[in-house]
Amino acid sequence: MHKLMSALCPDDSTDCYSPNHRQVRLQAAVMPSGGATPPLKVEELGGIVMALPNTAPGLDGVSARIVRNVWNAAPRELHSVYAKCVEEGVLPNVWKDGRLIVIPKGNDKPLTDVKAYRPITLLPVLGKLLERVILRCATAISREISVYQHGFSPGAVYSNSAACTAQHGKVFSGILRASNILRYLWRLRQCLVADDDGQGQKGWMSTQHL
Repeated sequence: MHKLMSALCPDDSTDCYSPNHRQVRLQAAVMPSGGATPPLKVEELGGIVMALPNTAPGLDGVSARIVRNVWNAAPRELHSVYAKCVEEGVLPNVWKDGRLIVIPKGNDKPLTDVKAYRPITLLPVLGKLLERVILRCATAISREISVYQHGFSPGAVYSNSAACTAQHGKVFSGILRASNILRYLWRLRQCLVADDDGQGQKGWMSTQHL
């Protein structure tokens, strides 16, 4: 079990970080300098609560159905909690703890092989609710997502991803063709320079193989 956990959930050690990785972690830890988000409205939170999918609960056992029932019984109290989280920029640590489930992949690998398992972490629904609230309040986050991001993006389908891949292939083909042309022109220039020594014809013939 220790071997399995060490492979699937390694310690977040900074010893193997590259300078670029260290810089990214440092920037992620610094509070952004953007403006404050508008206050969270009661009706906004209500719409997010009612749209919660019925996923498996986390360690606390609180499901989306329970959260909806709490909202129907005490909307103001629940709103005050999430409005304070948004105002102070806090994600409670208790909502960061998840329940780890290891599922066999069924890929005919021996059970002693760590690659035969897939780890899944079930996070608290209350924390997932706060994530949806943040995305609703901080609209700039969704605007800065690349148009080429298709994984975990609502409305992004395989056809769009395939189209982008094909477009990238055309761009790469164009770059490769331009590179060949530049190499051809460079060799041609060398041949023209060598022509002064009477070797230009031989050099020119070598460029025909491009």
